[in-house]
Amino acid sequence: MAQLPAAPTTFVGRDLELATIEAMWESGARLMTLAGPGGAGKSTLAIHASHQIAAEAAAEWVDLENLRNSELLAEHVAEQISAQSLDGEGAYEKLLSHLARQGRMLLVLDNCEHLHEDLADLCADMLDTAPQLVVLATSRRLLTLDEEHKVPVEPLSQDNAVELFCTRARAVAPESHPELHVPQVRELVEQVDRLPAGIEILAARARSIAIPDIAAQLDKVLASTAGDRSRRRRRGRQRGFAALLESSWELCSPEDQALWSRSVVFGGAPWTLEAAEAVCSGPDLAPEDVVDTVQSLVDQSLLSLDRGTGRYRMLSSVQRYGREQLEAADELDTWRARHAQWVRRFFATANRDWGGPHEVHWLRQTAAELANARAAMDYLIDAGRLVQAMELEDNVFRTRIAFTSGSLHEWCYHLDRLLGAYPQRDTTRANALAHLAYYAVCMGQPDRAGCALREAIEIVGDSTEAEHLCVRVAEGVYTLFVRGDPRCVGMMERAYEAAQAAPASAGVHSGDLLMLRMWMAICQAMHGARDTADQVTARLMHEAEATGAAYHISWMQWARAVFLLMRVPEREGALTTAETLLRQALPLQRSIADFWGPLWWLLLEVWRAVAVGHYRRAAEMAGATQQASDLTGIRTQSVSGLAELLAEALQRAEEQLGAETYRQLYERGAAVRDYGEAISLCLSGPRDDDTVVTPVVQIPDGLAKRTQLVRCAKLVAAGLSNAEIAEEMGVAPRTVKRYVTDILATLGVTQREQVAAALGMQE
Repeated sequence: MAQLPAAPTTFVGRDLELATIEAMWESGARLMTLAGPGGAGKSTLAIHASHQIAAEAAAEWVDLENLRNSELLAEHVAEQISAQSLDGEGAYEKLLSHLARQGRMLLVLDNCEHLHEDLADLCADMLDTAPQLVVLATSRRLLTLDEEHKVPVEPLSQDNAVELFCTRARAVAPESHPELHVPQVRELVEQVDRLPAGIEILAARARSIAIPDIAAQLDKVLASTAGDRSRRRRRGRQRGFAALLESSWELCSPEDQALWSRSVVFGGAPWTLEAAEAVCSGPDLAPEDVVDTVQSLVDQSLLSLDRGTGRYRMLSSVQRYGREQLEAADELDTWRARHAQWVRRFFATANRDWGGPHEVHWLRQTAAELANARAAMDYLIDAGRLVQAMELEDNVFRTRIAFTSGSLHEWCYHLDRLLGAYPQRDTTRANALAHLAYYAVCMGQPDRAGCALREAIEIVGDSTEAEHLCVRVAEGVYTLFVRGDPRCVGMMERAYEAAQAAPASAGVHSGDLLMLRMWMAICQAMHGARDTADQVTARLMHEAEATGAAYHISWMQWARAVFLLMRVPEREGALTTAETLLRQALPLQRSIADFWGPLWWLLLEVWRAVAVGHYRRAAEMAGATQQASDLTGIRTQSVSGLAELLAEALQRAEEQLGAETYRQLYERGAAVRDYGEAISLCLSGPRDDDTVVTPVVQIPDGLAKRTQLVRCAKLVAAGLSNAEIAEEMGVAPRTVKRYVTDILATLGVTQREQVAAALGMQE
């Protein structure tokens, strides 16, 4: 869930507005819009109000300031409140469905004005769908909906404005004694229209300027604008604030001005000191001077520090003024290019270093820079710098951040734009197509994946050169997920051998090798020869544990659990070991905020519960897993054969429980409100009322990997002839004959009559 911003340490006045919001909340108002000019303190008021409401209801915060593409509005809101869908399909509907399942909830939408029309439509639909939802919006304009209640955020009263100035001035300069200069303070706050943002900036000047001199400075700027027609056209209370920003700009040193204007290229996303040093420094601002310059802007209240994250951000009105200065100097493109260059370097470094003990650090760092990656991608594509955009996309792909953040659909959107603009049929295009195929497979879109993969293979052929490994991996993943073909094992092994043999100049990093090992383990677990799969999955899991790479450890544990549950469930201790792995890996994936991974453990827990005879738990977990799949767009059924095998396991649970009891338990599980509740249910352990029933059917190794053979084996065991089986399965008799031959060989028997006994299905 999105955490509310920290409550303001200084909050003066607004008693009437807070009382109005509280009264509207208690009376059942559904949409409240805090409307007022820039700098009036709308966001601060919303933070304070939401903290008060959070004591009695859920409260979520969505910052819309740096969202520029309205097509991604629903996805952005969903991502901010942890309700995103991996595939992006039906994101709008899934967001509405998520909200409809919540209890009474406050959703704060901050900085709405630039998305006015699209946001109005979304708010109307959210309120119609979710009867217990209340929206609190901040905007310079109303959304103009029938349900909307306006809460005007006007300038502070003069007394409150003076109090705020004095409080802030004493905080930065106790020796300034603002209480001795109340007449001048009254004039000061009037000159900035009693807007809190302006008062904060003025009060910060008390650190270095006497209060009477602050007033004299501002008088000069206002006088200079009197003859400027374009400035006079600003509405009254905006003119004073604009004059304040202009005077602040003039008071800034050249270094301050450089950082103020250049930092706008972060697009409203919070940024680190390290990022500012890399992006904003130049001949007029040395990297080693950035830290002092940042502190100077903080001291002037032009910049604020979030001490929880160590990141800086600028008030939107201050940011807009800086952008105007950058545009006036015709330098906006120059510094956007510089920003994109830093983003490319950052993700290249993350890609190089992330596979190992620092993996979780890099996963968190890349997640924190996703907004910057989006801004850089948009700039590079719009500017026609397609090779650089392809390089950035490649590094984003290889750090897995699209999976851990649940933003596969968004990066497919970027890939579609890139491929549409990049006509060359070369390795760069082939790798981008492979990424698209890989994402599409994992989103359960086999046709889209197949189309992209075919074009990539047309470009690179059968090459296993290091520069073409991405195509080979995508081909292996497609063969595993879509075709359910055991040849995926050899594909991944050959790709891994080629990666190992690649020269250092090929750019194959430790993270790439770990990913290939992960896919080798998964392919072996599902389709490898049993003895080999046993050895490989165990060895690769232990080797991953030695690297300290938490993400990869959790996935190697998943592959090992798949092998134990799918291939050797009858082995002594196999089911217990699988449960132990689940209880190690699932909390680990949760702690590193892996969006993609936990659902696959939920799936295995359903399977494990059936295998140990916990049928009530299996039914409930099946409902929760399906609900989580629907909510997140993670398509576990996209793995060929897996859904069928799971359906067979659940059929056993239904037979043991009875259809009505099974349905009730399934619906209880499906009532989970979100992904997190489904994960918590999985970690809660077996139900108290579950009675262990010894499973009555064991599916031997070799059959589990081919659903058609499993079905055919059961029909043979039931005494059907080849012709009857062919009719039942809808295949040719010669196909059934081949199936039967494979079944006899797999089971180690020679007669059809022996199949039932081998399957353990005889009465």
